[in-house]
Amino acid sequence: MVDASLIGAFILKEEGWEDYAGMLEDALTVDHAVKEVGNAIWKAYTRGHIGLEDVKTKLEALKKLLSKNLTMFPEIELLDEAMEIALSHKIPIYDSAYIALALTKRASFSSLDETQLSIARKLGVPVI
Repeated sequence: MVDASLIGAFILKEEGWEDYAGMLEDALTVDHAVKEVGNAIWKAYTRGHIGLEDVKTKLEALKKLLSKNLTMFPEIELLDEAMEIALSHKIPIYDSAYIALALTKRASFSSLDETQLSIARKLGVPVI
């Protein structure tokens, strides 16, 4: 189970991105990861880190990754548990949805977000 921070770092080839490839094989994620990673690509472009051709290349890479390696889980099915986690731990619901998915599927969780990882650990989710 992976979140958008890890997917985005892989797509944008951020430091350490090669290490994430194994975590993205046959992984599960929340469907809103598409918007989060798309936003990260947009942000990289608006900050001048990548060009317009890079945006197109990265979007294609994202679509390929999503179609071949990732299974997306509908966020609506996680809403109640995600809100409970968000309220209890004072994190945004879009972050808590990943933790809710890991709990629901009894899956290990991979993220680059230390706050999410810390909360996941507290809730008994194995983290990678």
